[in-house]
Amino acid sequence: MPPCIHASAEATSAAKALKATSSAPGTGSTKHARSATMIDRSEPQTKKQKQTNLLGHAFRGTDMPFSPSERDAVQAQALRAIISANLPFRAFEDPKVIKLFWMMRTAALSILPSAEVIGGRLLNDAAVVVEKKMDRILKGKSVGLK
Repeated sequence: MPPCIHASAEATSAAKALKATSSAPGTGSTKHARSATMIDRSEPQTKKQKQTNLLGHAFRGTDMPFSPSERDAVQAQALRAIISANLPFRAFEDPKVIKLFWMMRTAALSILPSAEVIGGRLLNDAAVVVEKKMDRILKGKSVGLK
């Protein structure tokens, strides 16, 4: 195999030296044996290290907390669903609905909006968006009732 044209002179000489030592009699020329010669052996290996267990420090997929932007997106979609289905604002406070969301994702309860949030902040925010759109659409037009 031709040498890499982008390799430095130092890297090329190190590769040649490595190739010479790995092809010497009595040494294996397997990939594992070659990579073992590249390890820095300047410090003696005193204790075998083991992989730490992350299970105690990680969330299960269903318990992953929501970010603020995810929470806002879910709550905005909840408002759309409530209005589209003509449900009462308290729908997400119903025990059977809560159980359904709990079954789907255990962290959902921390972000499901209450009736107060849906009928208050979310509805007000949606009204502002609609009002801005209407202002943009009707700008410069005369609007009257017949």
